[in-house]
Amino acid sequence: MAGRNLSGGSARLAVAGDQLSGELVRTVTELALGNRYVLLDVPYGGDTLANQLRREYGVSLLLSPTRQQMEEADVLVLFAARTDLRRRDPAVLRLYDEAAPLPPLLLPPVLEGQMPPGLCRPQLLAVLVESGVLRPGQITVGTAES
Repeated sequence: MAGRNLSGGSARLAVAGDQLSGELVRTVTELALGNRYVLLDVPYGGDTLANQLRREYGVSLLLSPTRQQMEEADVLVLFAARTDLRRRDPAVLRLYDEAAPLPPLLLPPVLEGQMPPGLCRPQLLAVLVESGVLRPGQITVGTAES
């Protein structure tokens, strides 16, 4: 989002999946807490998640968006393939294809130099976030070229 100069107050983020998995729920929760417009397209369970987020955090989701609304999203997070969408040029993060390489997780340069070599980077960053050593905002998602 930063690379496209999108703000959490105006960017439209769409999340689509074929089931309401734990990863999808965590992703939608994090996105909804930091962004105003989050669209959720799942076949079932979305209403329960939306009610929980509204009750616990006071945030709302747009459930079952139209195909046009999905196509107009600025950022598209896919937990399942969506070949029906004719997207203009959103940032797309495909999380369903385990064969595709994930974009790198980046830290600010001052912290990057402190990372020990040879460890599983995503696992280490997850532990550092969970233990409170790193804040989620300190980690950014790079591009495939990074």
